[in-house]
Amino acid sequence: MKDQSYILVVEDSRTQAKQLEGSLTQLGYQVVISYNGREALSCMRQSRPLIVIADILMPEMDGYQLCKIIKGDDKLKEVPVVLLTQLSDPHEIIRGMECGADDFIVKPYNEEFLITRIQAILTLKLEQARANKDITILVVEDSPTQAEQLQYMLSEHGFMVFVAGNGKEGLETARKIKPTIIISDILMPVMDGYELAYEVKHDEALKRTPIILVTSLLDRKDIVRRASVVADGYFTKPYEDNYLLSKIENLLSIAKNEVNLEAEKLDVTFSGQHYSITTGRRQILTFLLSTYENSVLQNRDLILMQRELQLLNEQLEERVIERTQQLQASEVKYRTLLETSADAVVVVGHDGTVFFANKAAEALFGLAAEDLTGKPFLIPVSDGGQKDIEIIRKGGGKAIAEMRAVKTTWGDEDANLATFREITMRKRMEEELRESEENFRALASNANDGIAITSNGNIVYANRRFIDITGRSTEELLKTSIRELVPSEMAGEETKLYAEIFSGKSFPEPKEAVIVKKDNGLVPVEMVSSKTLWHGHSAVIVIVRDIAERKKREEEILKASKLESLGTLAGGIAHDFNNLLTGIIGNVSMAKLLCGKDDKLCKALNDAENASARAKDLTLQLLTFARGGAPIKKTSSVTKLIKDSAGFSVRGSNIRCDLSVPDDLYPLEIDEGQISQVIHNLMINSEQAMPSGGVIKVTAENVDLGPEDNLPIDPGKYVKITVSDSGMGIPEKNLSKIFDPYFTTKEEGSGLGLATVYSIIKNHDGYISLESKEGRGTSFYIHLPASANVPTSFESGADDKTVAGSGKILIMDDEEIVRDAAGSILNELGYEVVFANDGAEAVEIYKKEMKTPRPVDLVIMDLTIPAGMGGREAIKRLLEIDPNAKAIVSSGYSNDSIMSDFKKYGFSAVIAKPYKISDLSQTINNVISGRKK
Repeated sequence: MKDQSYILVVEDSRTQAKQLEGSLTQLGYQVVISYNGREALSCMRQSRPLIVIADILMPEMDGYQLCKIIKGDDKLKEVPVVLLTQLSDPHEIIRGMECGADDFIVKPYNEEFLITRIQAILTLKLEQARANKDITILVVEDSPTQAEQLQYMLSEHGFMVFVAGNGKEGLETARKIKPTIIISDILMPVMDGYELAYEVKHDEALKRTPIILVTSLLDRKDIVRRASVVADGYFTKPYEDNYLLSKIENLLSIAKNEVNLEAEKLDVTFSGQHYSITTGRRQILTFLLSTYENSVLQNRDLILMQRELQLLNEQLEERVIERTQQLQASEVKYRTLLETSADAVVVVGHDGTVFFANKAAEALFGLAAEDLTGKPFLIPVSDGGQKDIEIIRKGGGKAIAEMRAVKTTWGDEDANLATFREITMRKRMEEELRESEENFRALASNANDGIAITSNGNIVYANRRFIDITGRSTEELLKTSIRELVPSEMAGEETKLYAEIFSGKSFPEPKEAVIVKKDNGLVPVEMVSSKTLWHGHSAVIVIVRDIAERKKREEEILKASKLESLGTLAGGIAHDFNNLLTGIIGNVSMAKLLCGKDDKLCKALNDAENASARAKDLTLQLLTFARGGAPIKKTSSVTKLIKDSAGFSVRGSNIRCDLSVPDDLYPLEIDEGQISQVIHNLMINSEQAMPSGGVIKVTAENVDLGPEDNLPIDPGKYVKITVSDSGMGIPEKNLSKIFDPYFTTKEEGSGLGLATVYSIIKNHDGYISLESKEGRGTSFYIHLPASANVPTSFESGADDKTVAGSGKILIMDDEEIVRDAAGSILNELGYEVVFANDGAEAVEIYKKEMKTPRPVDLVIMDLTIPAGMGGREAIKRLLEIDPNAKAIVSSGYSNDSIMSDFKKYGFSAVIAKPYKISDLSQTINNVISGRKK
């Protein structure tokens, strides 16, 4: 709504207000309705109206009070006010005029009459405003105070006003600005008003400028002299603003229509003496009218005052008798009321002397009545308003009181009656409340948990952390019901939880729930709530803690726990199966040595060996994600490994591999076979997600992780490997189960591929995560910790050549099939073989053989012997007997640290079950050859 573009109707009757609105819209203005005075004032201070039409009788604030406030406000006083009245009492009009009302309209009113009256007021105001903008008034006054008052009054009516301090300065200013009219005092230093008027009227450029002189009319000669200097008007001090304005408007009106008239001579008899005045007709007429007006005004005022005084005297004579009786009758009641008041009451004269103090005052100030009355009061008291004061009691104690004072009389003297209500406790509570609120806001603002306060389900306060959790701004939250944070598909328990919050119920124990963010994402949280007050109304304070990271860690722990449980079972199965495979592969290898060149038999044996090798691969997968399936690590560069593994995995398929693997990747401590298996499994997973073909992107880069990356691994240097496809993606409901053993969505899948990947990365102290959108593809992210060691050169595996040898070998194994198969192979290769079922027996045999001409050259030890001494303890005993003893550790488990760090425990080499004859023969040959050297 633009300023001054509407009419404000103030009417408590909605029916009459709507009737007025219908009538006034015909004027073409917007109409705004207020139903009481306070509402109207609030509206006007936002945007000033053209005119106010107000009923007199209204609740809270009547039309008189509204009009008085408007006319007393410097920004609103120019707004015309029309009061609606029934004229049931003539005093209504008088009271309305005293309040400054511009017009009255009687109810019931004629619609045409109403519109005409309002249009007249608006037109008059508009014309006056336009005219005043073009009028320049020069005020010549040596009193700065009176000059400022006059300037302020004229400026408020739209005139352009200039001020000069004396006649000389005023003349110079007039010649510069050419004012429309000049108002000048008479008595001034340097040049008085008479001289200024004379100079103006004899200046060709200024002589048509009207000039008004201000005088006190103390002698008649002064009047005649005034007229003789051709002044255009005068008025007396003190003057009324309206009288001055009417004088100015009259002179301006005359000046517009005046023609150039010659001066004439006029004989005047004034106060019994004759004077001859030579001046213009207008000045003569103005002189006579001014003299008459002043006389009439003074005479009228005197008559009115005399009548009022007479009436007042008559009324006073009657009232004096009546009031005297009333005062005498009520004086006792009045004093009793003061004495028994719970508030302290003190009556103080204008000179500060205490006339009266009640009992409560004695208690408040800590002084007896005789120490207060008849003496100057220690607190300045003046009527009007209310204020808080600090009181220092006689004993040094302090108190705070709320003081109110009004004018009164005490006996025949004027006085002020002051009441004091002690508010020390209230102030203390207010201060404590303020401090408590500040502490709450400081605590809430810096809390790591989200804090919100709700009233009737609506959020009325939210701290910084709550804003972060919900993803909404403060302004958005304050317009949000907590219901909007509830997921639409919420479960029954969560529905019950939010219902408890809406009902204002407290639950101090944390409860898990879900909050919907602005972007529709879901945040798991823990909630507690309790009842509170917010600005005097019942409310609920809700504290929420983001547990997304905790949930993620719990899922990791649960996933690891599942793998650990399954790994224990898988490891045992793999160990037993490897023992069986060792016997099978050993016997097949032995058969191949003995079969000669029989092609058909050799082919059958080769097929059996290949089938056993495939079974070996299955056990390797089981052992990889088994609990503690420790990789056999070495420092390696993974650049070639990633490229070879990824390229090999898609060979012969309709998938293209897009590689971005730099040569300067950080070195890693890895089991090359296991990491190759990770790449292979991820590539197979992506290939199966794109049955119609596509591109798999494989990238690797060096990254430095810090705490701000918020990953569940230690900060430091890592190699990040990313495998991305554009396949069908993974449904959101399956994302949390993707690494679970035996979980698969493929008909031919085993569910071990990704579980194996997860276990390998975990055993390498790394971290694997994924992102997937259904229909948009999947990306796996692997982080492996960098090594400070220099990588070893990449070596190709040994060939399948069988190496014969000589010497005595002790085989310690609890499985007969393993002992028999290994013994047969070694005998065939030229070795002498002795056997032991466990470590204790092996130690005894070794001791015994040491006393023979041909001691044991090498011991092959099984690492794990159920209910007996295994390889770990046996090697210690052997080295105590013979520090130069050589032993190879062999096991169907790869979970023991001995397998990856065998030298630390005293072994010379390691060979995992099941093994081929070529692997066994080469390992034995290397160890025995080293012993001989």
